[in-house]
Amino acid sequence: MKSIFTLVLLFIAFQLSSQNESETKSAVIKAEHLITYAAENFPSEDAQQLYILVETGKAGISPEDKFYIEQGIKLLIKRLDDNDMIAIGTYGAISANILPFTEVSKAAVLQESVESLFKGEFVAMTSSGISIAYDMMEAHYDEERVSSVIMIRGVGIDVIEDAQELMASANDVKSEASSTSLYQGTEVSSRDKRKQEREQRKQSRAADHKNLGGAIALTALTLLPEILDVIKD
Repeated sequence: MKSIFTLVLLFIAFQLSSQNESETKSAVIKAEHLITYAAENFPSEDAQQLYILVETGKAGISPEDKFYIEQGIKLLIKRLDDNDMIAIGTYGAISANILPFTEVSKAAVLQESVESLFKGEFVAMTSSGISIAYDMMEAHYDEERVSSVIMIRGVGIDVIEDAQELMASANDVKSEASSTSLYQGTEVSSRDKRKQEREQRKQSRAADHKNLGGAIALTALTLLPEILDVIKD
């Protein structure tokens, strides 16, 4: 009887772990593709929580990569909802968490963090940058948001190996806090109210940014005016 009870507990623990691992989406892209990624995936009907994880080499970040990263993050800020969250960190030669999860409405803080990233004005950590990212995702788990780690590699680098490392790190993350939060529950009325408020904000933003449109397949021609506008800013 005791052995059966133990097996049941192990099965439940495995299910909770597997469920939480699927809560965080993972993407590995080249720096040159960040602008396209932002344009194709946002705006979204779901609240977002993004961890932008940037590769650092021994010589820092190349000028070309800095351009793509800066403009890509600007476009993300423009297309995300004000209450969406962004965190920024590094991996590779230097691992660090540069910015904890911050609301998109605080655009100035986000831009300052990007500058700190480029200037190297942050404290390096001994842990793996990928592990830091997933630890933060676990600590700030929110069932109301879509959580994603966006791993940005340098220009012209094969992303396959890092994709495998990213997925392996995701599978290694322990999720007691996140699993517990799955069962804390949220009142339906409160959740519906937040959805209504979010929809109102989306409609207001749509009036101010008609060129943003919805989540449609964007061609290079339709993207060009918006990207040029971001670069000019």
